[in-house]
Amino acid sequence: PHMEAVVNRLGEELVVYYCVDDYSEMPNVDKVAIKEIEGRLLRKADVVFTTSRALCEERVLVNPNTHHSPHAVDFNHFHKASLPETIIPGDVATLKHPVVGFFGLVEDWMELDALEYAVQTLPDFEFVIIGRIVVDVSRFDQYPNIQFMGKRPFEELPGYLKLFDVCISPKKRNNYTKYVNPIKIKE
Repeated sequence: PHMEAVVNRLGEELVVYYCVDDYSEMPNVDKVAIKEIEGRLLRKADVVFTTSRALCEERVLVNPNTHHSPHAVDFNHFHKASLPETIIPGDVATLKHPVVGFFGLVEDWMELDALEYAVQTLPDFEFVIIGRIVVDVSRFDQYPNIQFMGKRPFEELPGYLKLFDVCISPKKRNNYTKYVNPIKIKE
């Protein structure tokens, strides 16, 4: 919605709003201001696409030309995890099973309390968390069975996925995640 200010100033012939989140529910934003800005954008847009049904159901009330268009995934890329020739990366190849894995942004929306509970109560499981970290995860330093690997190249993700026995998407249940279309499930 932050692009609303430039709409109708660039000589565009068509305005498409691709809505992937309820930005007013993001942490540390002015909810009222974001809702007002998005409302103006919805009214200016010729067509709106949303990535979740919940987003669509609300935005169609403002712009009737709103459509649900969920995230897609590169099936062929992630299917490589099931192929015998796909190699598990060396930095995790020697981990003992079972391995619980996640890849994506390690952000405020993650349910770190539940993750910590799982790590504590399943000491024989290895947890591999891959992705850019933008929250404090130092509480996990005391657990030898979890690794925060940081960001890894997209090309290598199928190799990590091949290692995982279980994949998780530990999201908090709140107004922000209510609108999320978890692409990780498709990957």
